[in-house]
Amino acid sequence: MGSKVQQLEEKARQIAEQLQRARAKEAHDERKADTKRKVLLGAMVHAWIQEDDEIKAKVMARMEKFLTRNSDRRYFGMTLIKDTDARAKAHGATGSTKTAAHRADAT
Repeated sequence: MGSKVQQLEEKARQIAEQLQRARAKEAHDERKADTKRKVLLGAMVHAWIQEDDEIKAKVMARMEKFLTRNSDRRYFGMTLIKDTDARAKAHGATGSTKTAAHRADAT
């Protein structure tokens, strides 16, 4: 049998592993709940725009500004944006590297 210190170190390692698993599960569960909220909201908006042409026009106008990746715009039959500079200007990008990288998209 190991020393008291070794026993406590092993117990601390086990607890650290349990804590890591619990945190990972919590993060996974939150991502899953967030995805579910987005799907439900999207379903509600989809039903809403089917009923009201005025709302549909407003939503699509917002989508025109919101969707900056051509791969996303294709799902809605929107005009594709030709290059990243034009995309950034059209959508008020700040010019940060992260924003430009996020908006870069192969057509």
